[in-house]
Amino acid sequence: MESYVFIISADPKEKCELVSSAFAQALTALSMDFGCSMFFVDDGVNFVKKGYLKDVKFKTYESLEIMLGHYKEMGGEVYVCHPSSDARKMNKDNCIDEVDEFVNASKLITLTGDARAVITY
Repeated sequence: MESYVFIISADPKEKCELVSSAFAQALTALSMDFGCSMFFVDDGVNFVKKGYLKDVKFKTYESLEIMLGHYKEMGGEVYVCHPSSDARKMNKDNCIDEVDEFVNASKLITLTGDARAVITY
């Protein structure tokens, strides 16, 4: 299956419109039967911190929590950069259940090498 990879480096509270747009595009790709992976790096890893997304919503989109729910229901994958999460003292215990895996650069290289397109935010 052809897939898209979205790399999110922006903090979802500081760049809510940008992160919401990425999820809207990912949901569209999934609805068109493409595979989809979200890779969170740098400040983007805050997205997966438990409770961080509460009430985070841009005007014209559903909340990020709702969009994430739809994304996972449709088969989207969520990966978190291990070095970025470690730097912020984040781990499976203080992150949302929707995380598929904490990974290193090798996973990102594999995902992007096999992707139809890579989109960064």
